Amino acid sequence: MDKLMSIRLCHFILQRFNLREEEMVLHHMPLTALFILMLSNQHSADELDTDIHIFTLEIVEKLIAMIPQRAFQSHRLDSKRGSSRSSENSDSIFAKIKTFYEEDQGSIENDLPAPSSDIAEHLLRQATELFTCTISRIPYNSPAVDLSTKIICGLIRSVPEAHSILAGTNLLSALRSVLNSESTEGISFAVLHAAATALVALQGESTSKSLLHSRDRSAFQDTLVRLLWQHLDYAVPKYHVEAARTLWHMELADGPGRTIEASITSLMTTKSVHSPSNLDACRRFSVLWAHSMQERAGAGEKVGKSLSRRTSAHTGSGNMSVLPVDPAFVLSRPLLVVLDFLEDGGTEEAAFVSTWLDQLPSLAKVFELLVSQIRKLKCIRKHAKGTTMLRKAHLQQNEDRGECFCFLRHVFRIIQSASEHTWIVLAGDVATPLVPTADNDDESIALHELIIQICMQILTVVDFTSLPHGHTDLERMALKIIQLIIEGPFSAPLKELELEIELLNMLRDNLQALEPQLQATFLSTITACLRLRTKTTTMAPLSPTDKRLTGDRRSSSQGNLLKDAPNKNLLLDPQQPPPGLVDALKLGFASETSRILLDEWVTLLQNVLPLLSDTLFQHLIPLVEIFCQQIDACFDGLKMTFQKSSVSLNSSEPAVVGLLNGLEQVLASAHDKLIAEESKKSTAKDQEQAQGFFGNVSNMTSGLFTGEVDKLPTRPATANNRLAVLLCFQDTLRCCFKIWTWGVHGHQQNDQDPSSAASFSYTSLRLRKRALRVLENLFAAEALECLEILATIFCNPPSDGSKPEYILELLNILNGSRPKYMAPAIFNAIYRRINAESSRDSVQASNLSATDLVIFLMEYVKSIEDDAMDEIWPDCMAFLKDILNNPLDYSQILPLLLSFVALIAEKVDNTNFGEQRKMRKELGVSV
Repeated sequence: MDKLMSIRLCHFILQRFNLREEEMVLHHMPLTALFILMLSNQHSADELDTDIHIFTLEIVEKLIAMIPQRAFQSHRLDSKRGSSRSSENSDSIFAKIKTFYEEDQGSIENDLPAPSSDIAEHLLRQATELFTCTISRIPYNSPAVDLSTKIICGLIRSVPEAHSILAGTNLLSALRSVLNSESTEGISFAVLHAAATALVALQGESTSKSLLHSRDRSAFQDTLVRLLWQHLDYAVPKYHVEAARTLWHMELADGPGRTIEASITSLMTTKSVHSPSNLDACRRFSVLWAHSMQERAGAGEKVGKSLSRRTSAHTGSGNMSVLPVDPAFVLSRPLLVVLDFLEDGGTEEAAFVSTWLDQLPSLAKVFELLVSQIRKLKCIRKHAKGTTMLRKAHLQQNEDRGECFCFLRHVFRIIQSASEHTWIVLAGDVATPLVPTADNDDESIALHELIIQICMQILTVVDFTSLPHGHTDLERMALKIIQLIIEGPFSAPLKELELEIELLNMLRDNLQALEPQLQATFLSTITACLRLRTKTTTMAPLSPTDKRLTGDRRSSSQGNLLKDAPNKNLLLDPQQPPPGLVDALKLGFASETSRILLDEWVTLLQNVLPLLSDTLFQHLIPLVEIFCQQIDACFDGLKMTFQKSSVSLNSSEPAVVGLLNGLEQVLASAHDKLIAEESKKSTAKDQEQAQGFFGNVSNMTSGLFTGEVDKLPTRPATANNRLAVLLCFQDTLRCCFKIWTWGVHGHQQNDQDPSSAASFSYTSLRLRKRALRVLENLFAAEALECLEILATIFCNPPSDGSKPEYILELLNILNGSRPKYMAPAIFNAIYRRINAESSRDSVQASNLSATDLVIFLMEYVKSIEDDAMDEIWPDCMAFLKDILNNPLDYSQILPLLLSFVALIAEKVDNTNFGEQRKMRKELGVSV
């Protein structure tokens, strides 16, 4: 008890009184510390009281901490001293120190017990003996291990040429023995931490001669990392923080080799007893990541950004706080291993990683690590000027294209499975632009904008003409990431970037060189950008959950993010189309390389038509001309394919169908816009007029001879627009009629290859059905004009051998072209040509005369069934009465009209509908 009280008193004096006088710190403290260490090492720990032993070590640790380096620098050590001499001198120095204080009263006027260099050597040897005994003793005494670690680390830092002294000790062999121990009880974390701290202290020496060779250092580090990795068990959180801090402490002293990162990566990719599965490795890494980010967030504001990478090697406490200066030094490659599991959708690893990322407060750091790696690559840099430099730049870029693709793929996978928290991080966190502006070096942009800049840079610097076939994965991945971000919930501010303009220019300039897959990705990305161009936005505040996840790293200005409005509330902004849009469309539909991607081009066309609303009529005829030319070319090539002497052509049935789909979209939009303009300006009552391309057919009988049908506004612009639409209808109808007649009654089958008869029947039937649907839609929109176009073809058959009877057969099978609709339409067409006032007010797309129409009328009536006369009889009688009332108007076609009366009389005789006597009387009066 007396010894314990004396030691506590000594401890109290060290804590409370100022003992830093020059004589104390240079002479008495080293001697006192050495004397206590020698005294302590002379007795086994089992012989000493635990409290006395701990208090004794605390006194030594405090003494060592107060001794300055100059206390050991009076003389240089003789590096050739042997261990036997040191052993002999230990007892004599111990006796001299005891004599110095007992007999000489510690007066420095007398000779000191030994030179300062000898005191330093013996201190370090005694501390080493204490340390090795403490960490090798089982059971472990954690306080004693921690204190002995502080003592030896402090002396390694203070004693000059410490490596020369330690080379004659068993320090490394003791550490190796402890770390490789196969004890069933395992290694205490206190011992593990002590070993790591001691090795870090040895690495931190500023001498060119190192006690640890590179091979020994790597072996120790691998073993330590493996043992520390065991303490990052997801289910046992006892030493999570301490293990993470120890790993970072080792990394900070490791230098630029990044061996700690390599060791962790190896552990994650290699199954072992302590990490039996990939899922376990992912969980352990998530623990390391969480505490690394927590240490960085907690200490970052205190130390600032100027902290150097290497720090002092003297950190003995187990509660030390080691700041990860740059998490990339340890976490980059293990993070890539974890993100690789996202590729294996449906596995436990992928589910865990996805959930981890969705809830990760430091998700921005994940993106930062990936982006920082991409910034270093050569494939995103522009080519140097000059032929030689350009060739060299191409070779350098190809070297790291695969690496860049891997990084982009990880970014893509994270965004692809993004939660709302992920989108908030992308839109709310700021980053440095890829290329800082000259006028504002401190400019910051949103994280998702930086990712878009990187993707656009990849697309800008690449030479598409020189890319080998099948090596466009990097460019496709860049486009997919742009599309994902553009379609995200917080993409409204990105509208100002106008990405569609640059992407359209790339597509237009490199269309012939683009592979189909890359071209399809371009189209889908441009489509997404154009949709964003027409969207309106609303302000969407962050939810409480989002605020909790994002923490305090966002400023108040980021509390509200622009979020896209729901689809049902989308409004079209009256914006002009991007420059070059129409040219790109025409080039795309005209290019043979786009034939297999016509569905994607049609989707793009469908999305850009609202942008062309104000200029649609200006571009209508050129667009329709391109479509009709390509339809004719593809159809002619398809016909040649089925001939006996056929050659391989880039024509197929899907290509014709795709072009018909695009043509139909253009005509539908143009006709809808035309109807909308006419409804605004027309003063006539046309409430039952067809309102769109697929609207109901208007009642042709109502107002048949009053001139109200097809009455156009008087404005020349509207009349010109109608004429443009009708001319396009005419070209489309001719194309569709040509397709519909393919194979009808053996038409154009003279050179048909009989071996492919079944395929020919299948293909021709599909195309005829598709063309028939287009014709039905045309008739539903403009029945009268379409009828006149067919009448023109009937009167002037095409040179391909089509018979006029095909026109009549087509009219009899078209939906919506029943006789009760067609006959009044023909009567109305005749009326428009014999009435001068109606002819001036209407827009006609054909040059048929009234005589031609009467001839067509008679042939049409002959083609219909006799039983159909009951549908057209009232209209026929109304037409004949109008002739009787206005004989001069019909004077030029009266002979043909008499033949028409005779025809319907013959038809009536073959039927039994209505009152025969009354009908004959009406017909007789008309004659």
